[in-house]
Amino acid sequence: MTKISDNLYQLYVLRHGKASNESEEICRDFDRSLTDKGVEQAKQIGEWMRAHDLKPDIVLTSPAKRALATTEIVSAKLNIEPQKIHIAKLMYEASLDALLTVLASCSPQHHKVLLVGHNPSFEYLVDYLLSATISHELANNDRIFPATLVHLEMNVDWTQLAPYCAQLVSITHGNNCLEK
Repeated sequence: MTKISDNLYQLYVLRHGKASNESEEICRDFDRSLTDKGVEQAKQIGEWMRAHDLKPDIVLTSPAKRALATTEIVSAKLNIEPQKIHIAKLMYEASLDALLTVLASCSPQHHKVLLVGHNPSFEYLVDYLLSATISHELANNDRIFPATLVHLEMNVDWTQLAPYCAQLVSITHGNNCLEK
């Protein structure tokens, strides 16, 4: 992995780890927890981020139980202080516009932001920020499966996000931590 310039903005998009498949009759989607595999995936992603010095300035997480658990595990691996973790209610069942609103609320002083949440909204966000060529490659080869971390970099701050403004740095999966 190459050294990232200090004046670029880094976005880490992390889908929560593998969640239970409980039916709505047993458990609301919002309340689904991580499976043992999901916990292990989150640990692996946190360790991978620590090994690659990818510590965010701020963490924005969905309030859903599985996203909060993923956030807690990854944040512990990265020694992130609790005051840097924020629950963004808009991130649960978010539209692209909702995710852009959440990001626009970030201070330009925060150059490294970690989002922890869900599909399909995360795939919409990545598709929006990356060039069509990269998005097509992702669609065919590397979907954002549970515990997938997509690392993007931009030359614009959070209020200026626009189509194709980002470059792909890496895609990492919690099970095997492969790098693109």
